[in-house]
Amino acid sequence: MKLNDSQVKDAIMTALMKDGMSDINVNVRKGIASIWGVVDVLDDRNKVETVVKRIPGVKKVENKLVISADGEIGDDKVAEMISKKLFEKPGLDRLTVEVHKGIALLMGNIDSIDQERKAIIIASKVLGVKEIISKLKIKDEHKKDDATLVNEIERAISLEESLDLLDIRTQVKDGRVILSGTVDKANQAILAEDAASAVKGVRRITNKLQAIESGGQDNRLTKRVRILLAQQPHINNENISVFVVAGTAYLSGEVYTSGSKKAAEVLAASVPGILRVINNIHIDHH
Repeated sequence: MKLNDSQVKDAIMTALMKDGMSDINVNVRKGIASIWGVVDVLDDRNKVETVVKRIPGVKKVENKLVISADGEIGDDKVAEMISKKLFEKPGLDRLTVEVHKGIALLMGNIDSIDQERKAIIIASKVLGVKEIISKLKIKDEHKKDDATLVNEIERAISLEESLDLLDIRTQVKDGRVILSGTVDKANQAILAEDAASAVKGVRRITNKLQAIESGGQDNRLTKRVRILLAQQPHINNENISVFVVAGTAYLSGEVYTSGSKKAAEVLAASVPGILRVINNIHIDHH
């Protein structure tokens, strides 16, 4: 049974209340859900949007939630809190942070891009953070020639029992990795990328693996997002990889501006059936 806007709104509010988010304002018009109000951290803003997208009848979400720390936390304090949390994590304890008007810049040297992802997640849960920009760089001591990286990546992938290395091709140029070939399911493509991202010396990953037996709906959504990205001339879509697993769109690769990164995320989120977007796209500042 198709729900009308009023019923969709009631379903959204019920779901938000169950998750302890009763202070969020909601309006629904022609299947487009507008949400506004105040949340504490960037991570909460993302979680609210995820809950709303899961409601049957929601075609699109307009997220107008504002991240606030009651006006009492200045940029210096926000930077201090992020630094404290990073210091508690091995490998992230030497990173530095600057915050300008709620925009957190992460700087320093890391062992792997997996550490970059972890640092971004940590920062997103700190009060006062509205956006995160990573300027993290792989340590010089971990720089390796491309042939060595290929061997180490293939070894890391081979250790994953559900992956068949014979079906996966690894190309590396100046530390930038392209994974291609086939896997049985879309989640295995993500698993292969995660394995490669933990290898020291890897700078970026473009995941071009194709899932043979991706779930019917996920496969259709993956193709739809890829087609839409290809139609956007202002986005460097050749370096963006997309996989949809259980309604979650995983974006990775690199673009040249924060605007392109956000545009790719908004485009993916606009596709009916996408419940959540995990945006691991890196901004290449060079």
